[in-house]
Amino acid sequence: MELRLDPAIARAATRTPDTAPSDRGPEWVRFAPRELDDHAVDRLEAWFAFARRRASESARSS
Repeated sequence: MELRLDPAIARAATRTPDTAPSDRGPEWVRFAPRELDDHAVDRLEAWFAFARRRASESARSS
């Protein structure tokens, strides 16, 4: 799964387990956990909320 985040959050996210920078650019993070344990789900929920807000803001400004 890949998520588009704020650049600062994306940089921090890539320093957590099961993540890597995406080929899509510096705002994108690839998240590929081997297991969706509680910690992985917590991170995914938080990042998804950031990504959703970012997409909503972009849609409103267009």
